[in-house]
Amino acid sequence: SAALAHCELSHDALTATPPRVGEGCELLDIASSILVAEAGPGYSRELQETINRTLQEMAPAYVIELLSMPLEATKERTEGLRALRQVLWGAAGAGDDEGA
Repeated sequence: SAALAHCELSHDALTATPPRVGEGCELLDIASSILVAEAGPGYSRELQETINRTLQEMAPAYVIELLSMPLEATKERTEGLRALRQVLWGAAGAGDDEGA
């Protein structure tokens, strides 16, 4: 399936030297979306849980990758700040980016 293909591509990106964390996380997010779109949120619960767990585990590395981008990459760095808030304070603090 397309979701499994995206998972495999994600694995390749995350295990590359150096790891391509942003690419790997984006591919996992796409795989998750495909699973939900094709068969609903209850489909392949084990794969969905594995994807979610991997995304949570990779969140700190993803934040560092985004924040280490050049200052000109404002969109990516803003996303990095948003993701950092989420890692530090959980989803409850993720929407509090007024004035950031």
